[in-house]
Amino acid sequence: IRVGQCGYNEWGAAKAYPDGGGSSTAGTDNRYAGSGGGSSSIAVPNINSGTWCMFAGGGGGGGSVNGYARNPGGAGGGINGEDGYVDLITYTPYAVVGKAGTQSAGGAAPTGANTTGGAGSYNRGGTHQNAACYGGGGGGGYYGGSSGCYTGSNSMSGGGGGSGFLHSAVIAGVTLTGVREYPPMYSDPDATQYSIGTAFRIGVGGDEAATGGHGLVVLYY
Repeated sequence: IRVGQCGYNEWGAAKAYPDGGGSSTAGTDNRYAGSGGGSSSIAVPNINSGTWCMFAGGGGGGGSVNGYARNPGGAGGGINGEDGYVDLITYTPYAVVGKAGTQSAGGAAPTGANTTGGAGSYNRGGTHQNAACYGGGGGGGYYGGSSGCYTGSNSMSGGGGGSGFLHSAVIAGVTLTGVREYPPMYSDPDATQYSIGTAFRIGVGGDEAATGGHGLVVLYY
């Protein structure tokens, strides 16, 4: 089992283990957008084999915007992760947000008024392709989500969530995704147990300027 890490929200180039995307290409002080969360996964006979049984996708990092709007990242996991957001008051993902990973491709790179995001890829969340501006990093996963981008008017979009995965030989398994900063089945005791403090950090998209959550694997035996 390879256990993922939550993203970062202080240094732009920092990336969550093993496959979260960064919010910038430079390691400068960044208090505007968060990086994507790392996925958790199971491989046989070991994590170096590359023979994956399952993936629990990580959430996209949160963007940032002036005023009362919110630009959270998309949640990770499920067959497809969730797209990031910009200006949450519309409740509608835009073309400039980070895109979710799917079962066959990473999230496509968005293009904003000022910068271009980084595409997600196989086992890798996308990193925002600029050293001086920021966008939420893409969440890691089977296929990673793309990063957000600088959309103009002091607005940085959220990153997309990475997808989950279940091998066809898995008999009884499920991969789930949440909505923005809310994980699936958030009332489940397992979700509460593995969260940080009172904040659910399992595979969730980062809230405004916050980091994407890590993927969670739960085994019942």
